[in-house]
Amino acid sequence: MKKDFVATALIFDENKRMLLVDHKRTGLWLPPGGHIEETETPEEALVREAKEETGFNVKVLGQKFKLAEAAGDVKSLIIPFHLQMEKIPKDSHRDFAHEHIDLVYLCKIISGKLTHEKKAHHAIKWFSLAEMKKTPRVSKDTIMLAEKALK
Repeated sequence: MKKDFVATALIFDENKRMLLVDHKRTGLWLPPGGHIEETETPEEALVREAKEETGFNVKVLGQKFKLAEAAGDVKSLIIPFHLQMEKIPKDSHRDFAHEHIDLVYLCKIISGKLTHEKKAHHAIKWFSLAEMKKTPRVSKDTIMLAEKALK
Protein backbone atom coordinates (compact mmCIF):
# COMPACT_ATOMS: atom_id res chain seq x y z
CA MET A 1 0.00 0.00 0.00
CA LYS A 2 1.28 3.50 -0.83
CA LYS A 3 2.55 5.46 2.15
CA ASP A 4 2.85 9.25 2.44
CA PHE A 5 4.77 11.10 5.13
CA VAL A 6 2.78 13.78 6.97
CA ALA A 7 3.45 16.10 9.90
CA THR A 8 0.89 17.07 12.54
CA ALA A 9 1.04 20.06 14.92
CA LEU A 10 -0.28 19.83 18.46
CA ILE A 11 -0.84 23.46 19.43
CA PHE A 12 -2.09 24.39 22.90
CA ASP A 13 -3.05 27.76 24.35
CA GLU A 14 -2.39 29.06 27.88
CA ASN A 15 -5.66 27.43 29.03
CA LYS A 16 -4.47 23.97 27.92
CA ARG A 17 -6.90 23.93 25.00
CA MET A 18 -5.81 22.28 21.74
CA LEU A 19 -6.38 23.88 18.35
CA LEU A 20 -8.34 21.70 15.92
CA VAL A 21 -9.63 22.23 12.38
CA ASP A 22 -12.95 20.91 11.08
CA HIS A 23 -11.55 18.97 8.13
CA LYS A 24 -13.86 18.92 5.08
CA ARG A 25 -12.49 15.72 3.51
CA THR A 26 -12.52 13.57 6.64
CA GLY A 27 -15.47 15.11 8.46
CA LEU A 28 -13.36 15.13 11.64
CA TRP A 29 -11.93 17.75 13.97
CA LEU A 30 -8.17 17.22 13.62
CA PRO A 31 -4.95 18.96 14.61
CA PRO A 32 -3.43 21.01 11.76
CA GLY A 33 -0.88 19.37 9.53
CA GLY A 34 -0.30 17.88 6.14
CA HIS A 35 1.97 16.19 3.63
CA ILE A 36 5.73 16.62 3.75
CA GLU A 37 6.88 17.78 0.31
CA GLU A 38 9.95 16.21 -1.35
CA THR A 39 12.09 19.29 -0.67
CA GLU A 40 11.05 19.76 2.99
CA THR A 41 12.18 18.45 6.33
CA PRO A 42 9.32 17.44 8.64
CA GLU A 43 9.84 20.64 10.66
CA GLU A 44 9.68 22.84 7.55
CA ALA A 45 6.48 21.12 6.42
CA LEU A 46 4.95 21.56 9.86
CA VAL A 47 5.74 25.28 10.04
CA ARG A 48 4.31 25.77 6.52
CA GLU A 49 1.16 23.73 7.19
CA ALA A 50 0.51 25.42 10.55
CA LYS A 51 0.75 28.86 8.93
CA GLU A 52 -1.53 27.87 6.03
CA GLU A 53 -4.14 26.20 8.22
CA THR A 54 -4.15 28.38 11.35
CA GLY A 55 -2.51 31.73 10.53
CA PHE A 56 0.07 31.12 13.26
CA ASN A 57 3.84 30.98 12.95
CA VAL A 58 4.95 28.14 15.20
CA LYS A 59 8.14 26.83 16.72
CA VAL A 60 8.51 23.07 16.65
CA LEU A 61 9.36 21.78 20.13
CA GLY A 62 11.39 18.74 20.98
CA GLN A 63 14.84 17.30 21.31
CA LYS A 64 17.48 17.32 18.63
CA PHE A 65 20.52 15.14 19.19
CA LYS A 66 23.67 16.60 17.62
CA LEU A 67 25.53 13.29 17.88
CA ALA A 68 24.85 12.30 14.26
CA GLU A 69 26.16 15.61 12.89
CA ALA A 70 29.67 14.70 14.02
CA ALA A 71 29.58 11.92 11.40
CA GLY A 72 29.80 14.37 8.47
CA ASP A 73 27.03 15.15 6.00
CA VAL A 74 24.30 14.34 8.50
CA LYS A 75 21.69 16.75 9.84
CA SER A 76 19.91 16.09 13.12
CA LEU A 77 16.16 16.59 13.12
CA ILE A 78 13.76 17.24 15.98
CA ILE A 79 12.46 13.97 17.37
CA PRO A 80 8.65 13.74 17.05
CA PHE A 81 6.48 13.73 20.16
CA HIS A 82 4.67 10.74 18.67
CA LEU A 83 4.78 8.63 15.51
CA GLN A 84 1.80 6.77 14.08
CA MET A 85 0.40 5.31 10.86
CA GLU A 86 -3.15 6.00 9.70
CA LYS A 87 -5.22 4.27 7.02
CA ILE A 88 -6.68 6.76 4.54
CA PRO A 89 -9.62 5.53 2.43
CA LYS A 90 -10.01 6.47 -1.22
CA ASP A 91 -12.02 9.63 -1.76
CA SER A 92 -12.72 12.33 -4.35
CA HIS A 93 -9.07 13.50 -4.21
CA ARG A 94 -7.44 10.08 -4.54
CA ASP A 95 -9.08 7.05 -6.08
CA PHE A 96 -6.97 4.66 -4.02
CA ALA A 97 -6.56 3.94 -0.35
CA HIS A 98 -3.18 4.70 1.19
CA GLU A 99 -1.51 5.21 4.56
CA HIS A 100 -0.03 8.21 6.31
CA ILE A 101 3.13 7.87 8.34
CA ASP A 102 2.39 10.73 10.73
CA LEU A 103 5.15 12.57 12.58
CA VAL A 104 3.37 14.37 15.42
CA TYR A 105 5.06 17.37 17.08
CA LEU A 106 4.31 19.73 19.93
CA CYS A 107 4.39 23.34 18.73
CA LYS A 108 4.45 26.76 20.33
CA ILE A 109 2.83 29.82 18.76
CA ILE A 110 5.40 32.56 18.18
CA SER A 111 3.31 35.03 16.16
CA GLY A 112 0.31 35.43 13.87
CA LYS A 113 -3.43 35.76 14.07
CA LEU A 114 -5.94 32.90 14.16
CA THR A 115 -7.51 32.23 10.76
CA HIS A 116 -8.54 29.10 8.95
CA GLU A 117 -8.05 27.66 5.49
CA LYS A 118 -11.62 27.90 4.18
CA LYS A 119 -10.89 25.74 1.14
CA ALA A 120 -9.95 22.73 3.28
CA HIS A 121 -11.75 23.34 6.58
CA HIS A 122 -15.22 24.32 7.73
CA ALA A 123 -13.92 25.96 10.92
CA ILE A 124 -11.12 26.18 13.46
CA LYS A 125 -11.59 26.04 17.23
CA TRP A 126 -9.80 25.68 20.56
CA PHE A 127 -10.95 22.57 22.49
CA SER A 128 -10.42 21.62 26.11
CA LEU A 129 -9.84 17.93 26.73
CA ALA A 130 -13.35 17.65 28.20
CA GLU A 131 -14.86 19.29 25.09
CA MET A 132 -12.91 16.92 22.81
CA LYS A 133 -14.30 13.93 24.70
CA LYS A 134 -17.88 15.24 24.26
CA THR A 135 -17.48 15.96 20.53
CA PRO A 136 -18.26 12.87 18.42
CA ARG A 137 -16.20 14.06 15.44
CA VAL A 138 -12.95 14.29 17.42
CA SER A 139 -11.08 11.04 16.78
CA LYS A 140 -9.93 8.80 19.62
CA ASP A 141 -6.29 9.16 18.57
CA THR A 142 -6.56 12.98 18.75
CA ILE A 143 -7.96 12.70 22.28
CA MET A 144 -5.20 10.26 23.27
CA LEU A 145 -2.53 12.60 21.87
CA ALA A 146 -4.01 15.51 23.82
CA GLU A 147 -4.06 13.46 27.03
CA LYS A 148 -0.43 12.41 26.53
CA ALA A 149 0.68 15.98 25.74
CA LEU A 150 -1.10 17.47 28.76
CA LYS A 151 0.62 15.09 31.23
